[in-house]
Amino acid sequence: MNTRPNPYVGPRPFTAGEILPAREREVLGLRRALISARILVFHSQSGAGKTSLLEARNGLRQAMTDRGFLVHRTARVHQSPPARSPIPLNRYELSALRTLAVDAELDLTQKTRLGLASYLDGVREYLPDSAELAQDPIGEPRDARTSRPRRRRELLIFDQFEEILTTDPTDEAGRREFFDHLAQLLEDPYRWALFVMREDYLGALEPWAERLPTKLMNHYRIDLLRPDGARDAIRAPAAAQGVEFDDDALDHLVDELRRVHLQGLDGRMEARLGLWVEPVQLQVVCHRLWTRLDPEDVRVGLEQVQTQGDVDIALGGFYGEQVAAIAASTGISERQLRDWIGSRLISPQGIRMPVTRTADDMDMILEALETAHLLRGEERHGVKWYELAHDRLVAPIRANNEAWEWEHLHPIQLQAMLWQRRGEPRELMLSDEALANGDDWVAHNLRELTPKERAFLQRSREHAAERARERQVARELAQTQTRRLIEQERRVRQLSILALLLGLAFVAAAVFGVLAYQR
Repeated sequence: MNTRPNPYVGPRPFTAGEILPAREREVLGLRRALISARILVFHSQSGAGKTSLLEARNGLRQAMTDRGFLVHRTARVHQSPPARSPIPLNRYELSALRTLAVDAELDLTQKTRLGLASYLDGVREYLPDSAELAQDPIGEPRDARTSRPRRRRELLIFDQFEEILTTDPTDEAGRREFFDHLAQLLEDPYRWALFVMREDYLGALEPWAERLPTKLMNHYRIDLLRPDGARDAIRAPAAAQGVEFDDDALDHLVDELRRVHLQGLDGRMEARLGLWVEPVQLQVVCHRLWTRLDPEDVRVGLEQVQTQGDVDIALGGFYGEQVAAIAASTGISERQLRDWIGSRLISPQGIRMPVTRTADDMDMILEALETAHLLRGEERHGVKWYELAHDRLVAPIRANNEAWEWEHLHPIQLQAMLWQRRGEPRELMLSDEALANGDDWVAHNLRELTPKERAFLQRSREHAAERARERQVARELAQTQTRRLIEQERRVRQLSILALLLGLAFVAAAVFGVLAYQR
């Protein structure tokens, strides 16, 4: 077991103390676009690593701080308002203030009464009066006539800004008020703003963007990792701790991470190498591989990657951990959640299947699975659809579900699954002995049985009763036949005796006849 610090962060975003590898170009491009535009929308698909790009030690926050900006805490607009308040509160503005505030003891009601602009006016900073800062961070000179300190430029970052649309889709009045206040805030030329969001919500944001300065016309987009970037993201963190990857080991790991399965024109599935690598999956697999290295290993070869860094096992383990955590936090049974994922999100042929929001409690589960980077959501014609985040997850999910079932389910439940998958044949129903042995377990676990398992038990019992009736009929038929045979044998014996007596009588008659004739 490797006791060295793990340089791979796993499924969570990078933080201020961690170096984000393979994204230097994106950080530079984002910084330049933001400085130039002042108000910028930063977007990508889910799981591309937007938050990491902002918060890592070599990310945008530090880059803008180095340029002299006052970079405020990252704001979010998703928090719920307090149940009771003496004044009307805009939930989005209140949430932003809660996440922005450095003086937590200040009454939030007072902040909200002031509004975002007034609150930030109270925490603005000025550049020090020194020779080193004779020019401001963007290069504009200070007022030479008054030598008055210039205001420090501020940067506001709104992360996961799609929450303005999803937190309460019916709250149009609240959104209108918030965007009006935001417009007032951004009229100040010393304030920059970055809106970070998933790109599938850009269309829905457009009507609200009209209310803001620049109408959010300036965008910057990042993709998932290309194969070369994925190699750098694997190699660099290990190299920083003196561990090198062989080229063939790197190639194998990256190819496995980007492998997809597509259905050909003939209907058969075939494996191909995709164009992209999911950063989350890369971190999960490499985190697991690192923990399994020996402490003295300084090189990672192909054989180690194949045996200790198996992508399916790593992704399956990650899936199992996330499903268990979601089940515990939401109250749904892990069994039910695994069954739902395996049957609703994966077809019998092993193809990802999209699902949409429903009227039941699965909406909360869908959001949790999306947050865990197991699902990716997409808005289509006003309806949000979800599917597995990557085709590469199908096989690990199936294998992990099967292993969990063998470990946690009773043989009766396993038999029920097999019976259902094989088309419910009679020969796979429970035997009389299995029913008798399982009666006690069923009685104590009746609530844990699914409707399909209950149906399996009922059908098995009906089949057992039918078999019992058939056996009873067979026994009765056998008894009837036995009685008939006994009766037949009795009659045969009676006829045999009668025939014998008749024969004797005939012989006697013949003897008497002869004797009478001789006289």
